[in-house]
Amino acid sequence: MFFLSRRFGALADRFGSRFFMRAGPLVAAGGLLLFQRMGAKAQ
Repeated sequence: MFFLSRRFGALADRFGSRFFMRAGPLVAAGGLLLFQRMGAKAQ
């Protein structure tokens, strides 16, 4: 977040924040799905 916040802030100024407000939760959901696929035995 520290390294990319300035760049994404500029993109939000340019394109509006709606896209990022939609894309962020979708990226987080994808990450949670990947965690779910790991199962309980993964270390």
